[in-house]
Amino acid sequence: SYTGSIIVGTSGTPAFIINDGETSDTILRNLILRGVNLADIGSLEIDGSSPTLDTVVFDAYCCASVDYGVDCRNDSSPAFSSCVFYTGYGTVYDAGLHCHTGASATVDDCEFWTEEGTYSKGILNTNCSTTVRNTDISGSNTGAFNRGSDSSYLNCEITDNQVHGVWNENCDPVFINCNVSNND
Repeated sequence: SYTGSIIVGTSGTPAFIINDGETSDTILRNLILRGVNLADIGSLEIDGSSPTLDTVVFDAYCCASVDYGVDCRNDSSPAFSSCVFYTGYGTVYDAGLHCHTGASATVDDCEFWTEEGTYSKGILNTNCSTTVRNTDISGSNTGAFNRGSDSSYLNCEITDNQVHGVWNENCDPVFINCNVSNND
């Protein structure tokens, strides 16, 4: 069973915000961060910081138009391990993890699952560099979407996504020992 605290966002704010240059000494562990019916907000916002996140569930289910489990930007370098990213039913865009504007996340042993988003992505990388290892990405419209992002995927399962396993625009990501299959 899962034990830990549940933190729920309120109208117009994510469940948790990490900003102001926080370092890897900022650690979130054994939490559920939930964004519910919020406009353009997810469960966690990371801005210009590099926290450590271990065994955290990012739940951005049923947000309004855009729901990100985690929105990571402005040269942030978070490290995720054993986390679950769950999003669904956003009317426009969903992403379990959205990295952009110079972010460089590291994702180890995590799981991404998205349900019913019109343009959902498990991982959405835009002009950043993300390293993803030993991670499962499934159930999205597109499992991994890379735009201008030379990210790396090692030993990942990118399966059972609704339209594309991987979509790349203006970039050359690296995939090593990954299973990209059963994506319609």
